[in-house]
Amino acid sequence: MPHVRRTEYPKVNSSYVLEYVEIIHRHHKRTPYAANTFPVEAYSWYCDNEALFYYGAPLPTHGANHFAHTYWSVYTSSSNPLAPRGFNGSCLFPQITREGLDDSWQHGSDLYGVYHDLLKFLPEKYDPDVVSFRVTNNVITSQVASMVTSGMFGGDTQQNLPLLIQPASIDSLEPAYTCLAANNNFSSYGVGSDDSGWTSHLKAASDLYANLDTICGIPPTEPGFHMSFDHYFDNLSARLCHAKPLPCNASNTSLCVTQAMADEVFRLGQYEYSYLYRDAGARTLEYSTGSYGIWIAELAQNLRDAMHPIDSVGTGDRTSSDIRYRHNIAHDGSVSRILSILQIEEMVWPGMGSEVIFELYKKTEDQRYYIRVLWGGQVLRSSNPILGVLDMLPIEILVAYIDGLVCLLVFIYNYFIFVNTQVLLFGGDGFTSELAIQAIDQLDMTEARDIDTEKLTALERTRLYSAVRRKPRFLVIGAGQRGTAYASAVGREALPAIIAATADPIPSKRISFGKRYIWKDGTPREDQVFDSWQQFLRYERSRQETEATGEKVYAGVDGIILCTQDQTHKRILEAFAPLRLHVLCEKPIATTLKDCQEIYVSLGGAKSPDRVFSTGHVLRYSPHNMLLRKLLLEDRAIGELISVEHTEPVGWFHFSHSYVRGNWRKESIAAPSLLCKSCHDIDFILWLLCYKTDFGEPAHLPSLVSSTGNLSVFTKRRKPEAAGTATNCFSCSHEQSCDWSAKKIYIEKLYDKGHKDFPVCVVVPDIEEITAKAGIDHGRAVLTRILSSDYDASTPRSTIEAKQWYGRCVWESDNDVLDDQIVTLTWDEDFRSVGGKNLPDRGPKTAVFHMVAFTEAQCERRGRISGTHGEIQYDSKEIRVYRFDKFLQPEAVQIFTPPKAAGGHGGGDGGLMNGFSKAVEAVINGKLSVEQAQARYVGCTLKEAFMSHAMVFAAEEARLGRKIVDWQDWWANLEQRLLSQ
Repeated sequence: MPHVRRTEYPKVNSSYVLEYVEIIHRHHKRTPYAANTFPVEAYSWYCDNEALFYYGAPLPTHGANHFAHTYWSVYTSSSNPLAPRGFNGSCLFPQITREGLDDSWQHGSDLYGVYHDLLKFLPEKYDPDVVSFRVTNNVITSQVASMVTSGMFGGDTQQNLPLLIQPASIDSLEPAYTCLAANNNFSSYGVGSDDSGWTSHLKAASDLYANLDTICGIPPTEPGFHMSFDHYFDNLSARLCHAKPLPCNASNTSLCVTQAMADEVFRLGQYEYSYLYRDAGARTLEYSTGSYGIWIAELAQNLRDAMHPIDSVGTGDRTSSDIRYRHNIAHDGSVSRILSILQIEEMVWPGMGSEVIFELYKKTEDQRYYIRVLWGGQVLRSSNPILGVLDMLPIEILVAYIDGLVCLLVFIYNYFIFVNTQVLLFGGDGFTSELAIQAIDQLDMTEARDIDTEKLTALERTRLYSAVRRKPRFLVIGAGQRGTAYASAVGREALPAIIAATADPIPSKRISFGKRYIWKDGTPREDQVFDSWQQFLRYERSRQETEATGEKVYAGVDGIILCTQDQTHKRILEAFAPLRLHVLCEKPIATTLKDCQEIYVSLGGAKSPDRVFSTGHVLRYSPHNMLLRKLLLEDRAIGELISVEHTEPVGWFHFSHSYVRGNWRKESIAAPSLLCKSCHDIDFILWLLCYKTDFGEPAHLPSLVSSTGNLSVFTKRRKPEAAGTATNCFSCSHEQSCDWSAKKIYIEKLYDKGHKDFPVCVVVPDIEEITAKAGIDHGRAVLTRILSSDYDASTPRSTIEAKQWYGRCVWESDNDVLDDQIVTLTWDEDFRSVGGKNLPDRGPKTAVFHMVAFTEAQCERRGRISGTHGEIQYDSKEIRVYRFDKFLQPEAVQIFTPPKAAGGHGGGDGGLMNGFSKAVEAVINGKLSVEQAQARYVGCTLKEAFMSHAMVFAAEEARLGRKIVDWQDWWANLEQRLLSQ
């Protein structure tokens, strides 16, 4: 696994001073565990090229009896009738191998190259007063330590070097102690459980299991190999790591495990670790905290001691030693729990030698402490919005986060305990519920909880809400693609939110959505599923009236996630306004400037909003774009920004599906394609060029806006002659030669290849249910019937316009939105000062945005940014930074590859839901005001969201009027109208 090395180490700027380092890493290469070997192995495994020493020595050694450097040498006796399982040879299973020892030495050498040679942080020679090493009760970690320390300090470690170790019964580095709550939690979803998320992948892999079992001689009833892929993973990976052949059947040597089979085992193993430690939702954080919270608490204390070596009560006594570098050698289960607790964006099975490093810095300017966390040698990115990118995070944030988790472990002993969604109170003499509530109030629990699974009176619910920190409950209106994108993030990223209900007119969609995100395997309650948003409003009015009489009712919702067609947003938001709920509204907010204005005013945007509001400007929240913005605005990687060229390649078939045949084909029923498809691209540009990271700095707004564009291809005059008068692909003689054939796209290229997601599910929303009940062939027939439906001259125009004809000829459609458009934004120089402080980087600049339909790439944005000291090129996968001072030094070009995040828009969907959930949670629990929560978690005000939409309408005004719009006058006039409403 990658680890810090001098050549790739991301060095911080000189204003930060490194004060303390703590590293934890998995041991290096070993043989597999005996239980993971096969009953009969076809070849032997020898370890004669190393010696693993086991001996004792008196201390001090001077003047004491001498000792021998003894080591184990494995052998088998011819008179011993028993044969070991698995491999013959001279190895133990497990034991560190020669390759593992060499890797350990190299790891130590690389660490020394960074923290001594590069940073001058470590002492030149080993100093036990400054450096400490800790291992687990598994001897492999001690053997790795002997090589790591030698790789770091060379001959200086030939002296006696202590390895810290805790008693096995309390060892926090490799916990063997019992934590009943954690164990019960894990048993509910993990290895050996009947949790559907766990068992479904095992069932899906039954053919692979059968093949592996046959080749390797494993009985299909052997539980160790079949409750997870751990055993096969360990066996096969150990072979490949040591350049040994994959196994063959003992009786038929032509029957062997192929590389493809091994790769599938590794893929499933990665899935398992991701599920166990991240993807199974909030349970993973609870389990990891319960089982590894003591070590995390020790880490937090070590960080405190490094910052405050003198006690806080005035005695002058030291609270810690002078240790500046702590090195922990542990196991994959140790590292995986830490990654889970930090809520890493993309969980993997920690490979041999994989490391997490905590670096504590002090900033010389403000004398404050900051933490940086490295994973695989690069900055760790957390999906938790509190942590985010763990790069120079104020230390108090991480310590408070850890404290909030760890306090669950010491939860007011003998008085009360949280069990799933209920608070159970009990205790000894003198205990009262008031004391319990007082105690709960003193806790700052990181994870909020769903406490609304039963009916309560208003008084009961008020008392309970005052006692616990709860999760916000959301109604998803529109259970389609966008609603699913936000709902799926809740479980995938363990967000503090509950998808409490859904409203959708299509039965199959709302039932499928509910089973996946709301009632799961249970039966839907009256408060969980609705056939329309109007039905929900009727239910909610009745619920509130019943609650007012003192009767028990289910809890209401705290907010809505609005994912219906764009033109419906205004009506729905107006209808929900009296409920004063928090709102996440899919972009665009509305389809006309007038409607956007009215929504903005109704939500309090012109004054002071009293509800959290977020819109689908997801590009702000992807790890890729967050890193890009950091490089530009915080690191100033290319100096002051001069120009931006940003392109959205819509994708040829995506455009024909959505903007020629689909919902967004006409401005009269949707909006301009620039608004529907690319308003978040305009927002992205403004986010980079208008809003700086320094609090209080006024926005640097553009001065001019212009735009040009065309409907280039999909017009009747472009129709091929061979297509004749056909209006549908299924009756067209040109169909076989046509790139845009609906038959080829939807049926032959997608459905026939097993693809039933977008866009097939848009054509037939219940395609999954149809094929599950009636089979693939019937599903194909239904899809064909819908695609081949046509109209003729007798069909009323209103009927034609009211329907999406996905089998329609693209040159016969009634589409009128642009398929190619350019927007140019220009900034004037705007140097000013605030509070006597001059504001930099506000010179003239230009941004050009290009939306183009006819591309291979689908929504994989790309661009170039020019600055005074260099240029950045980016696409959806990497960021390339070139600096002018590295002229003719191609090796000096920096390539950043942000981790691939789960979910749509490069992780932006999940990031947006993250921020919205956290903001609402903070408000409903009284932690922050709406304004504070909006700023901290959403990172975008209602005004900014509205301004991005307004910029699109200004660009359209410029295009239609063939003119250049003076943006600042245009915006000032609009603001004046808003304030007067």
